[in-house]
Amino acid sequence: MTNKNRCVICEGTIFQFLFSHHHGWSVQKCKTCEMVQVMPRPSAMEVSALYANDDRHFDPYREQIAVHRAYFHTKIAEIVASWQSDAVLHRKRRRLLDVGCAMGVLLEEAKKSGFIAEGIDMSKASVKTCVKKGFRVVHGSLTTLSLNKKYDVVTAFEVIEHELNPRKMMESIHTHLSAGGVVIVTTPGHESWYRKLMGRQWVGYTHPEHLNFFDEETLKHLMHEVGFHNVFVKKDIARPFPLSFAFRRASDYFPAFRFVLEPLSIIAKHFDIQNPINPWGCIEVIAVK
Repeated sequence: MTNKNRCVICEGTIFQFLFSHHHGWSVQKCKTCEMVQVMPRPSAMEVSALYANDDRHFDPYREQIAVHRAYFHTKIAEIVASWQSDAVLHRKRRRLLDVGCAMGVLLEEAKKSGFIAEGIDMSKASVKTCVKKGFRVVHGSLTTLSLNKKYDVVTAFEVIEHELNPRKMMESIHTHLSAGGVVIVTTPGHESWYRKLMGRQWVGYTHPEHLNFFDEETLKHLMHEVGFHNVFVKKDIARPFPLSFAFRRASDYFPAFRFVLEPLSIIAKHFDIQNPINPWGCIEVIAVK
């Protein structure tokens, strides 16, 4: 059971209050390890409620499926390229687990590259979609389930910020990896200049289901604490969304400016321009068991 008043990484009990948040929670920074997180920690039931009635949650994702496919194609290619001289590459049955598999786009790209691709997701709608595509996908969280399998790769793209117990999540990933296996995790970067510029209006804060706010140091610290080595953290590449889509999504996050953003979205549709920024400022960590 998660202690509502302890740091999710180091179990520290002394925090710096940053600002009040939704659901009666607040965003605070642990004074021991500097991890920024929602406090007090919500219950598992409260977290589950954030994902209830989520059938339309993935509408924007579906709309830009080609963008996500291009992004995940690049990520899978990077994994394969990194193993060109590694014995893992030549295993006949390379297994990949995608934690938070959403619509199964990464699973599809992994399958094309010869992986036996499986997934797990908190969203029933996501699981239903992936199962229809023929993938083995489990409903739930790695912190509460044991899949009784070993994987050569475990991915978690923009998932750890949602996790009630991120340390336990990474411990479970470590358990499910084979020796020499690789984990790839991405998450909005709390140290990004986008967050510093936007303050509490940063898009990473606006998602009610975001509970953890990592920067490069806290993410690296967690990976070492759990037992991973060869830990490498870098800024993630941006997904090439059309500028028109970016303006429209911005109007959802900032309704007070909708009167400006929606017309800009309509105008931008007439031009083939990609959004040049990633307001989440995502970071990526790659590590080896």
